[in-house]
Amino acid sequence: MTWIHFSGERDFLDVFLACERQKLLRLGDAHLILLQAHPFPCTQCSSFLSHLIDCLEAAGDIRARVLVVSAGFERLTPQGGNAVLSLPEQLLPVEQVRASLGNFFSQTSVLLFDPYGSLWFAWSGEELAVDRVQEVLRWLTYLDIQCPE
Repeated sequence: MTWIHFSGERDFLDVFLACERQKLLRLGDAHLILLQAHPFPCTQCSSFLSHLIDCLEAAGDIRARVLVVSAGFERLTPQGGNAVLSLPEQLLPVEQVRASLGNFFSQTSVLLFDPYGSLWFAWSGEELAVDRVQEVLRWLTYLDIQCPE
């Protein structure tokens, strides 16, 4: 499936505020990559996440956090330190993602938010392939240019 461009929808702002209260992230601090993955330890999703973290660390100029919504993820030790966060399921049920994305939602999805909680880009499909990481980085770079503050 291809990427969908949104117009800065604020449907998920309550999620950001809940995460901020839990001290998982701070509004205005960094872009957010919300990753809805297969239950871990799914090999493809694990590889995608690992490659994404490596590429984000190598890029260095884009401040981004990855929030993972997936059963079993909290049992993993993420490589990226606090760049990768496990989202407590009570803060963002999968049903909220499905309701917000409607027919667009599939088994896995990647949602890209600006630092202030606005949704700009999303991808959804059956499998998270490692080669999709470069697409994530390109969209984040584009978003970073559009939102320089």
